[in-house]
Amino acid sequence: MEMVMKQAEKAKEQMDESSDAASVAPEYTELLKTEDDEKIEFKIPKLNPIEKPAVASVSKSNVFEKTSAPSFKLKSTDKPTSTKRLAIDELKEAEEKLKEQRNRKDYWLHEGIVVKIITKKLGDAYYKQKGVVERVQDHYTGHVRVFDKKDVLKLDQAHLETVIPAIGKSVLVVNGAYRGSKAILETLDEKNFCVRIRIDEGTLKGRVLNDVQYEDVCKIHEK
Repeated sequence: MEMVMKQAEKAKEQMDESSDAASVAPEYTELLKTEDDEKIEFKIPKLNPIEKPAVASVSKSNVFEKTSAPSFKLKSTDKPTSTKRLAIDELKEAEEKLKEQRNRKDYWLHEGIVVKIITKKLGDAYYKQKGVVERVQDHYTGHVRVFDKKDVLKLDQAHLETVIPAIGKSVLVVNGAYRGSKAILETLDEKNFCVRIRIDEGTLKGRVLNDVQYEDVCKIHEK
């Protein structure tokens, strides 16, 4: 107990000394600088400036013009017209297909066209000779005057084939949608056995027809 009491008194004395030291006010002295003293420098680290985003200036007079929603005017060439034009093109295409079906026949002979003889039954003298159809009989038979021989032969259309002229010459549409129309040969596609022609008479004059098969057109005989 005696030892405990001594330790308690000692701890109390230490606490009193600490409190007395804390209660003493600090004393400030003036900073004196002599000639021998070194130069005192304070260095502040240089910081990279923070870039501010550029802000476009807008005058007060047109601030509402800049933020107002743009107005759109529907032109006559916009989507509705394009859609209408597409519908018209589809209608024309449907009409042409219908006309093609109605005008396509299993016979194609016409008077005044140049044809080639492709049968060997008449001998080599007439094989691959050309002539003009002077008359058509019962749709399938033609009376052909051979150019070199001056002979007139009565031939079935199965023994004949159409003749394609040079570009720029006249042809007759012998089958299909424009059957019986005269046209001008514009281009020739030998790889696909087809031509491009331009109608040269009637209400359809000027209309261009693409990918017309060889057997649907034939050279017109020029007297």
